[in-house]
Amino acid sequence: MKRVSKGKFGYTVSHRKWQIMKMLLYIALALGIFLAGYLTTKTTKNILSIVALVGSLPISKEMVGVIMSYRRKPMEKKLYEEISAKAGNLEQIYELLFTTNEKSYGVEAAIIEGKDVICYAVDPKCEVNVLQKHLLKMLDANGYKENVKVFTDYKKFMDRVGDLARREKEEIPYTQNPTYPDLNRDQLIKHLLLALSI
Repeated sequence: MKRVSKGKFGYTVSHRKWQIMKMLLYIALALGIFLAGYLTTKTTKNILSIVALVGSLPISKEMVGVIMSYRRKPMEKKLYEEISAKAGNLEQIYELLFTTNEKSYGVEAAIIEGKDVICYAVDPKCEVNVLQKHLLKMLDANGYKENVKVFTDYKKFMDRVGDLARREKEEIPYTQNPTYPDLNRDQLIKHLLLALSI
């Protein structure tokens, strides 16, 4: 099974499958260690039982990941194809889940062009202002002064994507990041948004 990287279409389903596989592997490993201890000593009071019990901690962590992955709905292929076609060569990321201290926000797509970052959230109940402020704060903390706009209206989002795709590419002076010398400014912002997303 091929794993889809974060920010690409199909990530949600792929990530969910990997989380489940890892959880099942950890369960099998802990169970195997417990059974090995029990079969060799004929009692549960042995060191391998303790190791198996401690081994349940990663199982719990993976279970939380599985539960969180079911909170995020996968993006529809038709929606991806429409946005991708309209965005053309702009930096694009898909199927993101941003978390603030209070809440999680699903974002279907984010487009980056110059000083603009636009996002589309399918959920009409998305607290747009809270998410925009959170993303602005995170980008600003990393040295990027961006215009962040989150849309819940698909038509307005697509109109804005079209505007960004048609306009001449902005040349914004920035200091090359020595950690990522091959990435331009838009790609660095994309990298940062991927780091902020779970």
